[in-house]
Amino acid sequence: MRDKDKTIDTLPDSFETEEKAGAFWDAHSTMDYQEHLEPSDDTVEISESVFELQVRMRCLTPRSNVR
Repeated sequence: MRDKDKTIDTLPDSFETEEKAGAFWDAHSTMDYQEHLEPSDDTVEISESVFELQVRMRCLTPRSNVR
């Protein structure tokens, strides 16, 4: 449910970069801008998945053996 006392930032007409658009939408909800949305019949095909993994490595050699 929408908080009636919540201040909503004005939706920019455009964004200078994709990064700025991403930063805006990371900090805002599309639910607050429903009046700017319109239905679409577009189809999105995902042809590839990319996964990022963080790998931690640990040296198992005792420090006394390292020169």
